[in-house]
Amino acid sequence: MAHKDRHEGLNEGLNEGRKAGTAYAVVGQLIWGTQPLFWPLLDAMETDAIVAHRVVWSFVVAGLFAAAHPGSRADAARLLRSPADLRSLAVGGVLLGSSWAVYVYAVVSGRVVEASLALLIGPIAGALLGVGLLRERLSGPQWCACALAVPALAVLTVGYGHVPWLAFAIAGTVAAYGLVRKRRPVPAVAGTAIELAVLCPVGLAVILCGGTRAFGGVSPIALLVLLPAAGLITAVPSLLRVAALGRIPLSMFGLLGYVNPVIQLSIGVGVRGEPMSAASWVGFALVCCALAVFSADALRGRRGTRTTAPAHVRARRQPVE
Repeated sequence: MAHKDRHEGLNEGLNEGRKAGTAYAVVGQLIWGTQPLFWPLLDAMETDAIVAHRVVWSFVVAGLFAAAHPGSRADAARLLRSPADLRSLAVGGVLLGSSWAVYVYAVVSGRVVEASLALLIGPIAGALLGVGLLRERLSGPQWCACALAVPALAVLTVGYGHVPWLAFAIAGTVAAYGLVRKRRPVPAVAGTAIELAVLCPVGLAVILCGGTRAFGGVSPIALLVLLPAAGLITAVPSLLRVAALGRIPLSMFGLLGYVNPVIQLSIGVGVRGEPMSAASWVGFALVCCALAVFSADALRGRRGTRTTAPAHVRARRQPVE
């Protein structure tokens, strides 16, 4: 009986962790998805200045989060004493900054649809990295969702009219970042703060060297609101992403990432008025089908763990993160 209770407690803990991880991932994707509405507010500034301010203010927000929690301060001190963790965080910071730079350029240059295409490619890349390098497993319906997504990406690429280099660059850096975080998990708040600390000197150098150009034609009052907001809407989903990666498989995180590009594609077409060909709409419909398959499987899976196999069997099936 005690053995069974221990397994049942472990299973419940894993289920709760996955629920929390799923919630973190979805909320983070919702914040990321609505960002094309924010960055054009700063389009009077140069792209490099926007990225620099984004880095610096994100570090400020993440640093405040870390400083406010004694546990995060202890985590940061431990990470700073570990050369292996520092190397991993430095690589993660470079990948993070690279994806931000390309993404901001895409949005402010009126290529939100291409940015959303990048985010359609990214989840598939993340799921396949999880399967190929981390030996994670996909269920039958999840493989079906991937199979539906692949032709969707091909149709979207053809419909876009040219090789979407920006999309591939964003997707590659985002998928690689997810792999780095998953292979060497770190506490979300402390890890993100250190990643941004790696980038902060570069951001400060761009701002200081740019002089007044680094602030563009944005009014001082708007800057007082918009620049801290840029840090907030960047740091918070980054923290949520790292927290989610520590609780759910990379393959599941990758597939949940479709929430973001669906929102961004809708904004690009419906709000920004970017063109969409008939082929692109077909690709979008295929992506929606993939999302429906994955969502149905996720819902069925949650119900199944509550009602089917005994607790000790379910516990053995659950991979320990």
